[in-house]
Amino acid sequence: MSHPSRNPLAVAARRLLSAGARVWLLGCLMLANTASADPTLLEADISGAGPTGDAELTALLQETQTRMFRDPQQAAQTAVEAARLADRLQDLPRLSVALRMQGKAELFSGDAISALIHLEQAQSLAREVNDPQLLSVANRVLGVFYELNEDYERAISYYLEAKRQLDDNSPLRDHGLVQNNIGNVLNRQERFQEALPYLDRAAALFQAAGNAELHQNAQLGQAVAFVGLGQYEQARALLEPLYTEPDTHALTLHQALVIRADLAAAEGDLRQAEALYLRVINTEHDLTMLQSLGQAYAGLGRLREEAGELDAAYQLYRTGLEQIRNKTWLAVEMSLYRRLGALELGRGNYQSAAQIQAEHLERREQTRRFTQHSAVSRLQAELAMERELLRLRQMEFETVRYQREQIIYILGLVIAACTCVLLLLLARLRHMRLKRVSAANRQLEIASETDALTGVGNRRYLQRCVAELRAAAQGTDQRAAVLMIDLDHFKQVNDHHGHDVGDRVLQRVAQTIQQLCRNEEIISRLGGEEFALVLPNIEPGNVLALAERIRTGIANMPSPEVDHHLRPTVSIGIAIGPSASLDFSDLYRRTDEALYRAKETGRNRVVLCPHNEGEVSLALSV
Repeated sequence: MSHPSRNPLAVAARRLLSAGARVWLLGCLMLANTASADPTLLEADISGAGPTGDAELTALLQETQTRMFRDPQQAAQTAVEAARLADRLQDLPRLSVALRMQGKAELFSGDAISALIHLEQAQSLAREVNDPQLLSVANRVLGVFYELNEDYERAISYYLEAKRQLDDNSPLRDHGLVQNNIGNVLNRQERFQEALPYLDRAAALFQAAGNAELHQNAQLGQAVAFVGLGQYEQARALLEPLYTEPDTHALTLHQALVIRADLAAAEGDLRQAEALYLRVINTEHDLTMLQSLGQAYAGLGRLREEAGELDAAYQLYRTGLEQIRNKTWLAVEMSLYRRLGALELGRGNYQSAAQIQAEHLERREQTRRFTQHSAVSRLQAELAMERELLRLRQMEFETVRYQREQIIYILGLVIAACTCVLLLLLARLRHMRLKRVSAANRQLEIASETDALTGVGNRRYLQRCVAELRAAAQGTDQRAAVLMIDLDHFKQVNDHHGHDVGDRVLQRVAQTIQQLCRNEEIISRLGGEEFALVLPNIEPGNVLALAERIRTGIANMPSPEVDHHLRPTVSIGIAIGPSASLDFSDLYRRTDEALYRAKETGRNRVVLCPHNEGEVSLALSV
């Protein structure tokens, strides 16, 4: 698997999903940590009542949960009534539940400071009654609070604390929720590879618990992790059932649509992306679905912005802000502010960009006012810690930079040395290769000029040697002779004894000629039973003597391995000419004429070309 940061599609997805799939996790987390119409979720959220729980208190808690997303302010008022009743009844577990639900309702109403106060009170009461399951839920909701305010490290610490409160007897749903919380916040930090194991365990736990709604929620988290890792096929396989099956929870459906639209945009399928965003925008929304609505406006605005429709993009960003402003979904709201400011800045509307930036900062400041209840000393300690961390990071950076320079220097030396060795090896290999090629070429050249049957030269060899002889004899008066040697009645040998015997006879003839000649004579087989012999720099008087020795040697050569009764004979034609003007075709013609006369006059004889008879007679008389 290729690394996602090096994958062009993953890079595009990360750019396009900055205000979309990375933010959707908030809704998933709230779904996992709050109750809905599902009785199992409601029952888990009001757990801790004990066997003596009051029916009126239970009804108030149920009413609070029912109103949580429809009218969070009214839900907060109902939770206050439930808390007062629980306090009168001295029902501390249910008082913790009521305070926790009041804090969630205030969180959805945008009152972060009050929400944190009541959530911490709920945690304190859960610890006081020593109820691990109640304390686990309280810690988990506090983790959601900090995650909504983008304090991810503190959120993870609360989730891990919630995980430690659970044991083997805790419901599978609670185990799954904690795993899901941790996986989702890791997704928000873009630590996708770390998130997947938690989300896989959450999906398995929800499936084992038979909770289809939360199982779908975990699948959403898995899909986001796969998108972040650039594994889009796996993401699509998880998303498609969520937005095509009729029983998918509305919140899950809208989040799946937004993520699938973001993925389509990243892959360049802008038409499908636009259709999916519009499907979300044109659907009726309650408070939990406002996050999806804001994401859809942000995604559609990005499409318009990249298409150059800047006015339309501006209106979409503004409409998205108006829909979700002060409605808890801080991350989506901040993303829309950033997109809107960047758009105005890019268009040169600096005054408008400055105003949007001011709104952005004011809104962010409002969401962080809850930290004012903390002691100033803690803030100072955190600031000092940040400074110390910054100093340590700078020192680490300098150390790493020095080490990197050293490594680069050493690597440079190693690379230079390896390069030299490699060049030497390449040169050596090239020399050896050229040597082998040269030897192979020589072998091919020898093979191309050698008669395969007899081992003597062939016609090509003869032509090359004649050309070399002529070139070497330029400016001299040297004479050369050519002998054409042809076996008599060789066809009868093949017919009576077979071609194998004929081949052995040709081999013995070639061996006999080689034995009777000097090293400088050029011997070749022209084809069939015909041989040629070139005698360079030879006296005319010696030619006839050598030809006669060859004739008698062949006639008398022993051949017991063939047939001791077989006595092959040859006819020889001779032509002599100056070496400096040696013409193979002319000599061949003349020797062929002499050979023809030898055949005509009875075979088994030597005949000199008439043109050379006077020259040879004169040489013999001298």
